[in-house]
Amino acid sequence: MKKINWSMYLLTLFIILLDQVTKILTKIYLKGGNPDGGDRTLTIIKYVLKLTYVENPGMAFGIRIGNDVFFSIFTSLTSLVILYLLYKLKNKQYSIQVALSLILAGAIGNLFDRIIYGKVVDFIYVELIKWPVFNIADIAVTIGMIVWITQVLFYSDEKKQQANEEEQEIWIDGEKVSSDKIIR
Repeated sequence: MKKINWSMYLLTLFIILLDQVTKILTKIYLKGGNPDGGDRTLTIIKYVLKLTYVENPGMAFGIRIGNDVFFSIFTSLTSLVILYLLYKLKNKQYSIQVALSLILAGAIGNLFDRIIYGKVVDFIYVELIKWPVFNIADIAVTIGMIVWITQVLFYSDEKKQQANEEEQEIWIDGEKVSSDKIIR
């Protein structure tokens, strides 16, 4: 029986904590931070990157699908499925585990906001390309999806073939022989 790869759960927990701490700091320092009572914006790189306070009622990048209750239930069920997959993968397919851990962390980070505040706190604004305001959880989900899709599209067949080759046992004259000895 293989042991559970706890590093994936620790990665998930770290991303959730990072997401929540940055959102708390955003609320403390940017929400209502202007003397006129409006929210404060902090320029990191002029015309490129800003930190600002935005309450997002939708999912990543302001996209809205269904109502809040539906989306919260969907996110909760998806998170349970990802936890199950992480458990089943254990020490196999490391890159898929990382992808799932990132997706899980982002989903839980934004779900916390939806449950506690009714909206998700976003604060990172890439002004250069006028991208919608986002947060650490959104970054985690996006990177996780890119890694997962890349693995599924470009590496799944290669990995299956490699696994099949490794699983094949070769016996010559009653002895188990490695495939590299046969090639010689």
